[in-house]
Amino acid sequence: MPLALYALTAGAFGIGVTEFVIMGLLLDVGSDLHVSIAAAGLLISGYALGVVAGAPLLTAVTARLPRKTTLVALMVIFTLGNGLCALAPSYGWLMAARIITAFAHGTFFGVGSVVATGLVAPQRQARPSPSCSPASPSPIFSVCPWGLGSVMQWDGAPHSGR
Repeated sequence: MPLALYALTAGAFGIGVTEFVIMGLLLDVGSDLHVSIAAAGLLISGYALGVVAGAPLLTAVTARLPRKTTLVALMVIFTLGNGLCALAPSYGWLMAARIITAFAHGTFFGVGSVVATGLVAPQRQARPSPSCSPASPSPIFSVCPWGLGSVMQWDGAPHSGR
């Protein structure tokens, strides 16, 4: 498998974890930010809205850029958004950071799928890498059920044992 396909897979895994891990952290996030579980749950919807808004917008903005440049720029947006999530001092900041992070999601999978297809032999182009697919189950089954909450708090601080 080409090295670039591993990079795409890692990016897809990171995006999948970011999208789904919040489900396992709703109680902690709600408690820490002093919002209801329902309000914390809106962080999932906010991310989804960011995907819906960001995919067509960033696809249009990056259409003329080289694909590698586009993928790197999307991962920069994704990484900065996640950094903002980790540093968010309030619910509003966390929601805004998740929406920023989500902007990269749809375009990454669209461009990444095209790039992945071009990286493999013609007879394998219909199935370059299931792990690079937006429907990849690996984040859902490997990290998200625990939300890392047993080891670390949602914001990356060591768990205090509450």
